[in-house]
Amino acid sequence: MVLSKKIIGILVVLSVLNGAKAQQYATKKIDRLIALSFQLSNRHQALQICAKTYQLSDAVGYYPGKAKSLNANINSYIGLGEREKALRSANKLYEIASSEGDDYYIGQALMAQALSYAYLGFFEKALKINKDAEVICRKIKDNDEFYSSLGQVYAGRAEIKHL
Repeated sequence: MVLSKKIIGILVVLSVLNGAKAQQYATKKIDRLIALSFQLSNRHQALQICAKTYQLSDAVGYYPGKAKSLNANINSYIGLGEREKALRSANKLYEIASSEGDDYYIGQALMAQALSYAYLGFFEKALKINKDAEVICRKIKDNDEFYSSLGQVYAGRAEIKHL
């Protein structure tokens, strides 16, 4: 099972990196590639996949793919300890989610900003942004996203306070 996941991962990475055209990708395929990036232990490969899925999503006008790609990008940068790059991706996610009025991804962006600022040593700013994220997350209408996001807000706040 683990070997087959690795083989599938390698094949997916190779197909993405071979310059496939956006028209060849359905939104479900983009979503699968993004989900795969979260499972990869090699964060650099995950970043390559996310960059490609962002480009493909942008080319076909698929906002959820762009938001998911940036969110996965943030996850990879945080995992690599690259807080400034995570912050840049979080700012970009905030910008596009705000233009779409998407409270879920606005909240995700704010939580990523808060953690990035905390790890960069800006604790008060991080706590303020985390509280802003809580306000936004309380507007989320989908129950699963609502409770998941609030859990992330509170876990993030605890992490900030313990740094």
